[in-house]
Amino acid sequence: MIHTLIKKIRRRPLEEVSLSVVYSEILGKVYVLGIAFTIAYFQSIYIEWGLENRINFVLSAIELGIAIAILGISLTYKKIFSVAPFLTRSLYFLLVIIEIETGFHDLNIPYFDPKNWLTIIALVGVCSFFYPGKVWQFVLEWSILLIYYFIRVFIENNQGIPLETWRESTTIIPLFIVCFFLNHWWFRTRYVAAFRGVLLDEHKKNIFQEMNESLGSQLTEITFISNKFVANPTIINNDELSNLKNLCESALNAFRSQIHEEDQKEILRVSFLDGLRLILKKRYKNVGRNVKFEWDTIWNETNIRLVDKDAAHNLFIIFTEITSIDLNYSRGLSTWKLSIEPKVFWFIFSSGFQSLTVTENENSPIFPATEIGKSEQALKVRAESFGGSLSISRNPFSIQLLVPAKLFQWE
Repeated sequence: MIHTLIKKIRRRPLEEVSLSVVYSEILGKVYVLGIAFTIAYFQSIYIEWGLENRINFVLSAIELGIAIAILGISLTYKKIFSVAPFLTRSLYFLLVIIEIETGFHDLNIPYFDPKNWLTIIALVGVCSFFYPGKVWQFVLEWSILLIYYFIRVFIENNQGIPLETWRESTTIIPLFIVCFFLNHWWFRTRYVAAFRGVLLDEHKKNIFQEMNESLGSQLTEITFISNKFVANPTIINNDELSNLKNLCESALNAFRSQIHEEDQKEILRVSFLDGLRLILKKRYKNVGRNVKFEWDTIWNETNIRLVDKDAAHNLFIIFTEITSIDLNYSRGLSTWKLSIEPKVFWFIFSSGFQSLTVTENENSPIFPATEIGKSEQALKVRAESFGGSLSISRNPFSIQLLVPAKLFQWE
């Protein structure tokens, strides 16, 4: 229970690119508030014009200037994006401070009258949807404003808070709390949408890049042969056509394989253990082999995500390479064991074969030691790329893979 509470409090750090997308979307729409505030404070100046008490007229003029500044930031935020969110939040804060002060200088309505809070409540409600900052910043700043109000009441009332103010707070404070939750809900909604959009863009970019690398040479060769046929149709023969057909089939198979691998990598990243079981079971099932998984059942009830996409890619390659070695050179049941410790994940793969020595018996598996050695070096490099390690035991044949627990996230 305590572990669950800590996880909820300590959420994973917000991704800066996604935050920028959220802030950009909010700042691009803040002009709506700027226009509304400008109209409202023009009217306020008109009402305060000519009154004996000039303080609220001056305060309304300052508020009009703030409203115009908010409008200006919204229209030019792309040029000053690095400071635009901070400036907008600061202007919101200053606007509410001045709005509170107008309530203490109104000759017709006492400062403790709920009517003075109508504009404040409207501001906190509207700003909860147009706040270019994190939730904790919104809660902190508006809590400071609420405390500032009570301090001003305390000073204005000769170091005491009247009963009317306490009665008023029974409405004000709950409304503030509701606005805090509104801001949290709205911010998380926009952030998740932006985060998924960024991930999708990166995912598409990676797919296109890998497709270009895997298909580029084949498509170039196909284009070259096609152009040669167009330029000189007389050279077309069965051998040339067969070569072109093989190249087309190879390119098509590479394309399908790439798409299939991308789907598997995404499954492995989003739900690690489920993805691992799905990938391995499918590979073993395709050749009529069985695979056994051994780990504590408690982990089946926990969703474990891979945080790093590069680590997900390398782990996918490691797992598929290990199974390829096993399927090519081994027989019988293969076992994957997993032990999760506070700082590391231990994977131990073992096959039914007991030796890596080459045998001439056709019915016995043959493990060419040189091939295993090359694969081991390549796998070690991949494991070390994300801070892990890998080793192969020859007799009996088993592979130990250590993966840092910091690459994973429990949900």
